Amino acid sequence: MPDAYKDAERFALLRGLSKRIGALLNSALARTDQPVQACLDDLLGAVYSLFFAVHLDFDPRPQALEPGNVRSVLDRAQDMAKCTVRTEGKWSAGFYLNSSLFRIDETVTGESNKKFEELLACADESFNKWRGTDWQKSKLKEVNDEARRLKHREVGLIAGRKVEPGQALDAIGELLTLLEAYDSNTTSKPTS
Repeated sequence: MPDAYKDAERFALLRGLSKRIGALLNSALARTDQPVQACLDDLLGAVYSLFFAVHLDFDPRPQALEPGNVRSVLDRAQDMAKCTVRTEGKWSAGFYLNSSLFRIDETVTGESNKKFEELLACADESFNKWRGTDWQKSKLKEVNDEARRLKHREVGLIAGRKVEPGQALDAIGELLTLLEAYDSNTTSKPTS
């Protein structure tokens, strides 16, 4: 299989999500609603980070850090102290995945004082009103759990990773489905 074809296949979902974000950015709602613009900006950043994670062949590490992993982190720190910044490798791929996870999570939680579950319940209620069905959001919950684990637990990633790029892609898709429902509900109402 030619490399160009493999790349096209690997990046197809990312291209599709980018296209959906572009369509929403062109909508009347996004042109007038700054919080929607901010959400779409965060989601595009999440997709951007996933492009790099996929390009760098992200390799999941579900097990705890081993001494060799820590040595690699030390090497990276020493290189950076000398202004030598590597832009490839497993560490970089993991960095980009983490960036994507944080952006996805931030899109939901933002500045709100409400708990993640409360925010989802509110969104689910609205989605049900707009589309007459439940909003599918299981991957979003997995991303939130991982982001909270990375940010708020002592061990962070030392114990291993539970979320991979595919789950992050699905979570972005879930958020875009919600925003698309909001957009179609808002823009389809007649103005008085």
